[in-house]
Amino acid sequence: MKRFALLLAFAPVCLAAPHLPCTLSDVSGSYAFLANGSVFVPPLAGPFSRIGYFTADGNGGVNIHTLALYNGINFGDENFTGTYTVADDCTFNMTANVPAPIFSPGTFVGQVALGGGDIVFMLTGLTASTAPPALTDVVGYGSKRAPGFCNSETLAGSWRMDITGTSGIIPGTSPGTTYRQVGQFVADGKSALTASFVTSSNNGTIAT
Repeated sequence: MKRFALLLAFAPVCLAAPHLPCTLSDVSGSYAFLANGSVFVPPLAGPFSRIGYFTADGNGGVNIHTLALYNGINFGDENFTGTYTVADDCTFNMTANVPAPIFSPGTFVGQVALGGGDIVFMLTGLTASTAPPALTDVVGYGSKRAPGFCNSETLAGSWRMDITGTSGIIPGTSPGTTYRQVGQFVADGKSALTASFVTSSNNGTIAT
């Protein structure tokens, strides 16, 4: 096992720039969104992922458009709303009206970075009395998208690829096995792409 030691050196003549407080309007615009982790409450216990985008209005309102997988079960396209606040220290708080199979407002806490360009947050609770306890380690990530930036041409080129998740899930029967694969894909900027993989791990077994 390789170990690394990090040394932090401070020079009294170098002054860091003052921290600028975050504001509610910092979080505005369209954000690409990914959440993943695990749910620990039956019958939904297992790996979880949600992908899509959300739009923040800069005034505390958010519209969320995603696709969610609970333990391998695809709940399809989801459109729901929420509210959010941003504190001076860049703490991010959001309440989102999570749809099926939860059917409850969920509370999320996280941090804003890069002047509102990057957000990370974690589920901390579900408020409906009928909702299951929020026993998860799911973390969500939001990355701000430039207006008018997304089209086929913007994907042109070679990209690294990291696929991670669980394969072979049979809900109620088999939890499946962990899976990870790395490689690259090349997009022509029109509609075609090719992919190649350099290595993969299937439940810990490495293949190259």
